[in-house]
Amino acid sequence: MIRERLGARPVPIQLPIGNEEKFRGIVDLITMKAIVYHAEDLGAESETIDIPADMVEAARAHREKMVEIVAEMDDELTHKYLEGHTLSPEDIKRGLRLGTSNIASCRSWRLRSQEQGRPAVLDAVVDFLPSPLDVPPIIGEHPVTHKEVLRTANDSEPFSALVFKIAADPYVGKLAYFRVYSARSTPGRTF
Repeated sequence: MIRERLGARPVPIQLPIGNEEKFRGIVDLITMKAIVYHAEDLGAESETIDIPADMVEAARAHREKMVEIVAEMDDELTHKYLEGHTLSPEDIKRGLRLGTSNIASCRSWRLRSQEQGRPAVLDAVVDFLPSPLDVPPIIGEHPVTHKEVLRTANDSEPFSALVFKIAADPYVGKLAYFRVYSARSTPGRTF
C-alpha cells in the first residue's frame, strides 16, 4: 500500500522477535544485532545480543535488500556497493536519511507494551527523518492580513504553527495538537 499510495519504497530496518504476547525484542538490520527487552520492567531495560539462530537467514536476506536500496540513494554509496565494499552502519543510516528526506514515511508495529521499543523509535526519528533545518522554508498565509508569508525553522522568527487535531479530554479539557514551523511554544501557552 505504501508503494501504491505514496510512490515510496518501504525498507524494513528491524524485524520483530516474536509477536503479540510473545514479542520480546527486535533484530536491528543495520547493526545485525538483536535487542531483547526484559518483560519484568515493560521494556525500559534492554540487552543487545547476537541474532537468534532461527532468524539469522531472514535477517541476512532483509539486510541485503535494505543495503541494495540504500546504495541507490547516493552516488558515493552506489560506488562503494558496486565495488564490493561493505556499507558501514553510518553509510546505511546516511542512505536511509537521504531516502526519508525525499519521502518521509515510516512503518511501525503495535508493541505489546507502550514502553517497549520506544527508545528504538525515537532513535530512528533522530537518525532517519529530516530535521526542520533539512527542509525548505514553509509558505503560509498570515491569519489577519491574508498575505503570503515565508517561515524558516528559526526561534527568532514570529510564532507560526498548524493545528492538525483537536481532541477533548475529560480531565484536561480541549487539547490542540500542532506542528510548529517557526519560533517555539511553551507548555500552557494560550493563543
